[in-house]
Amino acid sequence: MKVMDMAEAQQLAGWLDAVAADQDKAAFKQLFDHYSGRIKAFAMKSPGVSGSATLAEEIVQETMIKVWNKASLYDRSKANVDAWVYTIARNVRIDIQRRNNKHDNCIEVDDIWQESDEPGPLVQLRQRQLADNIRAGLEQINPEQALVLKKMYLEGKSQREIAEEFNIPLGTVKSRTRLALARLRLLLQEKEL
Repeated sequence: MKVMDMAEAQQLAGWLDAVAADQDKAAFKQLFDHYSGRIKAFAMKSPGVSGSATLAEEIVQETMIKVWNKASLYDRSKANVDAWVYTIARNVRIDIQRRNNKHDNCIEVDDIWQESDEPGPLVQLRQRQLADNIRAGLEQINPEQALVLKKMYLEGKSQREIAEEFNIPLGTVKSRTRLALARLRLLLQEKEL
C-alpha cells in the first residue's frame, strides 16, 4: 500500500462523513471505487483465501456493506479511514473463513449412509411375482401375439425387425403388439397387479 497524503485522507474522511450524515450515494460510490480493488488485493493475499477471486469479491462486498451501515460509527480521533476500512475487511475475512470452516466440517447423513444398488427383499419378491404373472399371462394370450411381445421385450427387437424376421407386414406386428398388451394388461388387472 502506498502512503496516503493528507489531502487524500481528508477526502476519504469527507466521503465517509457524507455517507454517515446523509447516506450520500455519490460519496459511497467514491469510497467503493477507491477501496474495492485494494480490499480485493488485500483479500487475495490473505491466509485462507488462497487466491480465490470469488471469496475475495465476497469480502469486498461484505466490507463495503459494513462501511455503508457503520459509517456513523467512524471516529477520526481513533484511526484514519484506511485503518478503519481495513480493520473491517480483516474482520469480514475472518468471519467468512469461520463460516466456511464450520460448513466444511459438517458431515451429512449421505456421507455415511450407503444405499445398496441391489433392491431390497420386498422389491425383489414383488419383481419376481410380477415376472411370474407376466409369463403366465403370455401363456394365456394368442401365441402369435405372445411371440411378438417376447421378441420385442425379451430379445430387444424393433417392430420392423420382427416384421422382416417373420416376413409379415409391419402393420400386422403393430396390431399384434397392441392387442397382446391390452390382453396382458387385463389379465394382470384381474390378479390386481
